[in-house]
Amino acid sequence: MEDLIYTAGDTFIVGPKTPKHTMGNAKTDNAIVWFAAIGAKDVPILIPAKG
Repeated sequence: MEDLIYTAGDTFIVGPKTPKHTMGNAKTDNAIVWFAAIGAKDVPILIPAKG
């Protein structure tokens, strides 16, 4: 997959079928990533990885 470069104010969505990916900061400034998840009450939305 090609590298994508985002600038201040850009957004993206990672859907449930999106392959695992990594993020890196190519600049010397601090990168801020804001994460939100939506799920049903009393249903776990994350499954801890083993190992």
